[in-house]
Amino acid sequence: MRQKRWTPYAALYELTLRCNMRCIHCGSTAGRPREKELNTEDWNTITEQLADLRCKEITLLGGEPFLQPDWYSIASTITTYGINVTIISNASCITSDIILKLRTLEPYAIGISIDGGTPLTHDSLRQHPGSFDTCIQTLEKLTNANLPTTVITTLNKNNIQELPLLRNILVKKGVAWQLQIAAPIGRFPRELALSKEEFYAAALFIATTRKTYSMREL
Repeated sequence: MRQKRWTPYAALYELTLRCNMRCIHCGSTAGRPREKELNTEDWNTITEQLADLRCKEITLLGGEPFLQPDWYSIASTITTYGINVTIISNASCITSDIILKLRTLEPYAIGISIDGGTPLTHDSLRQHPGSFDTCIQTLEKLTNANLPTTVITTLNKNNIQELPLLRNILVKKGVAWQLQIAAPIGRFPRELALSKEEFYAAALFIATTRKTYSMREL
């Protein structure tokens, strides 16, 4: 029998554990950087190896990836190998200069995290006052720059009731919306994990939303 060659379709680079937020659902318990984080040469070597394996997509995240000083160099190397690059951020560090750099990269997607339909809920989950307003403003800047943008919402007991509110905010903005379930790892307290009934309610919400709104509308 011919042996099939398995190849990694996608990879995740946790560029740094440094973060300016203390999100309660952070599975990596991000905040301070690791003592010995990989340098740019290390990441570029890994990218070369993944290119040899025909990897199609690499996602940069953290911590907060834009707090890694060489994020642009690392991302640029990824694109030179013809690999799609995606970046996931808490939106707090995305300046006009970074948006210009992102446009030169032509990323597959830029993901920003919005975890509530109101500032109170989002900011409390992120433990960073003003984060909600920053996210909404950054969302507008990214879409105005014609960058493919995704909003990522991590579901837990404190925000599941605000899904309709957040949907109303995102509709007609031309962005994708990714819902994921918070897992009781890292800083996330087990008591905030969704119950079976809440998990089912989230699934019904997703099904209803997909019938009502198209990807273009979101």
